Amino acid sequence: MELEYSLHQGDNQIDYSIIPYSDLRSGEAEIDQLLLKNKQEIDELTKQLEGLRIDADKWDYSISAISGVLAGIVDIVFVGELSFKNLKECHEIGSEKVNEMVKKAAKHNGFKEDPNLSSEENLKEAIKKLQNSHLASDQNNIKNAFGGGKQHHFRDFTHHPTLIGWLFSMFMQFSEGYVVGANAGGMLVIEKVEDPSLIGKDPFQKVLFGTVHWLLHMFSDMAGTDQTAGAGTGLPGPILSLAKEIDAVRVRLFNGNAQTGNDADELTKHLSKLFNGTFLAEHDADGKIIKGTELRFDYRTEIGMLENVKEASKMFIPVLINECIVRSFFFIKRFVIAVRESSVKSLSDLKKLEWKKIIPFNNATLTRMLTISVATMEVIDITDAAIRGAIEAEKAGAVGAEVGAVGGPYGAAAGAATSGTVAFWKTFALRINYIGIGRVVICLGSELSFEYKRQKVLSERIAAYDEALNLMNAKVLFREADMWISAQKAGESIEEAYQLIGITEEVFSESYSEIDDNLSKIAGHIDAANEKNPGLKDDMLNTLKWGI
Repeated sequence: MELEYSLHQGDNQIDYSIIPYSDLRSGEAEIDQLLLKNKQEIDELTKQLEGLRIDADKWDYSISAISGVLAGIVDIVFVGELSFKNLKECHEIGSEKVNEMVKKAAKHNGFKEDPNLSSEENLKEAIKKLQNSHLASDQNNIKNAFGGGKQHHFRDFTHHPTLIGWLFSMFMQFSEGYVVGANAGGMLVIEKVEDPSLIGKDPFQKVLFGTVHWLLHMFSDMAGTDQTAGAGTGLPGPILSLAKEIDAVRVRLFNGNAQTGNDADELTKHLSKLFNGTFLAEHDADGKIIKGTELRFDYRTEIGMLENVKEASKMFIPVLINECIVRSFFFIKRFVIAVRESSVKSLSDLKKLEWKKIIPFNNATLTRMLTISVATMEVIDITDAAIRGAIEAEKAGAVGAEVGAVGGPYGAAAGAATSGTVAFWKTFALRINYIGIGRVVICLGSELSFEYKRQKVLSERIAAYDEALNLMNAKVLFREADMWISAQKAGESIEEAYQLIGITEEVFSESYSEIDDNLSKIAGHIDAANEKNPGLKDDMLNTLKWGI
C-alpha cells in the first residue's frame, strides 16, 4: 500500500504526493523534528515579544510625569531666554569660521592669499574666485522670481546648504533647468533658468555641476558677495532652510492664492525677517528698528550656535535631569522586583537575574516613560514661552499703539498688532528648548520603531503557529494512514485464516474417508486373521476399548 502525503518547508505549506509505506515512519520522525524546531522558534519569538511589550504601571507613568514637571521648572528657572548678546556672539563666531571656510575652499580652486591685502580684501578675492568659477542658479530671471539679491538665497531651494538643497540642485540638472523655491507670498513654485551653460550636457557633467559646482558656489555665498564680503546676505542655515521648505509646502496646500508679499501670512513673514535680520533687531521706544542692530539668523549664526557650546549646553541641563530621573527609577524598581522574585541572597545569585529587562536602555517601556516625561517638560516649556511672549506682546503693543495713534484709530490698532506680534514671536522663539523638542522627536521615532518591531514579531509568531498547525495536521494524517494500513493487514490475516480453515476442512474430510475405508477393510479380514492368530480379535477389542 502507498500513502498520499509528502512534506516540505516553505510558505508554511503542506503538499501531498504518493510515497511508499516504508517511508511512513521516517516521515513522522521528520515531522517531529520540524515540530521541535517550530516550538523553539515560537519560544524565541515569544521572548522577543515580551521585550517589546510596554509593561508600565501607574507608578511608572506618575514618576515620568513628575520628572517632566521638574525638568520643565528647571528649564524655566535656569535656562530661561537666549539673550541677544549671546546670539550676536554666535553670529560673530560663525562669521569668522565661515570666512575661513570660504578661503580654504577658494585655495583648493587656485586662490592664493596676498599678504599685502587685508583679511577683508583677501576674502573678497576668494569669493570672487569661487563665484566666477562655479555657477549655480544665479541668473537674473531666477533672482527676480525668488526675491532678488536680498531674498533669493532664502527662497531658492538650490541655495540651501543642506542635503535637500543638493537634491534640488540635482533636480535642476536632470530636469533641464527647473528650479524649485518659494515666491513672495511663500508658496512653492518652479522656475526655469534661461542660461543653458548652467546645465550639464551629459549625466557625468550634470552630476559634476549639481554637486561640485553647487558645493563650491555655496561656499562663495556663505560670506556674502565680493562686494559685501563678510557682511552680505549669506545663506540660510540647516534649521531655517528646513523651516522655509516646510512653510512653502504648507502655503501651497492651505493658501494657494499667495502670490505677493501682501498675501504672505505671519509665519512666512517672520521666517523672512529671521533671515534678513529684522526679526531679531533691537527696537527703540517708538517700536522702530534701530539701524545697525539687525541680526541675521543665517548659516553663520547657526554655525556660531554650534561653536558657542556654553549657550547651547544650557538646554541640555533639564533634558539630562529628566533622563537621569526616569532611567534611575526604571532601573531601581525593576532591580528590586527581580531580586525579590529570584530570591537573591548573595552576589553570586545576581547571575540569575535577567539583566536585559533591568538595564535602562533599549527598552519599549523605558521609551514610553521617556516620551511622557520629555513631552511633559516641553508642554511646560512651550506654555511658559507663550505666556511670556504674550506679556511682552502686550507691552510692545501698547508702545506700538501710541506710536501709531498719530494716524488715527486704525493706525493705533495696526501699530499695536505689528509690534505685539513681533515681540511675541521673538520672545517665544528665544525661550523654546530646542534640545527638548529634538528629544521628543527621537522618543516618538523610537516608539514607532518598537511598534514596527512588535508587529513584525507578531506576524512571524502567527506564521510559526500556522506552520505548527499544518505540521500537526500532517502528523494526524500519518497516524490515520498507519491505522488504515494496520486495519488492512489485519483483514488480510483473517482472510488467510479463512483460507487455511477451508484447506484444513478438506484435509480432515479426506483423512476421515481414508480412515473409514481402512476400518471397513480391516473388518472384512478380522475373522480370517483370528483363525490364524487365535485371541487376536479379543486383544484388538481390548486395545480399542481400554487402550491396553
